[in-house]
Amino acid sequence: GWDTMITYYTADCDMYDRMRMANMSTDTAYAGPVYDTGESFEDLAILYRAGDQRGSETWEHLQQTGRNMTHFKNTGGERQRWQWQQMGGQGEPYYRDIDGFQEAVEYNVQAGISVFEAKWGSTGCSLMAKGLKIGDE
Repeated sequence: GWDTMITYYTADCDMYDRMRMANMSTDTAYAGPVYDTGESFEDLAILYRAGDQRGSETWEHLQQTGRNMTHFKNTGGERQRWQWQQMGGQGEPYYRDIDGFQEAVEYNVQAGISVFEAKWGSTGCSLMAKGLKIGDE
């Protein structure tokens, strides 16, 4: 299971490594293309093309657009910079201060790293390669 005390990025390392230590499968299944982007399409109708086939010219164009959007998000050193581009909304329900939100996220990321390191006495993923096993946490 998931250790809810370990937040964000190191949570994956903890869970997958413990599953591997317990000889549980961590296989993944292909679910189609997934793009991690920091923006959205102007017209979402592009995703609902009736009669269009995988591999067609429009399909390939859509895939390339997704790859480009992912590349844009993940270059320049600040993977989460899209959050700073979200403007407006002040005074509306659920508004959040962009700078304060980013600072809070970073505190939580660092807290998760600290809990992971305290739990395992190690940094980073690949705990088994470091000789750790179930019961060492």
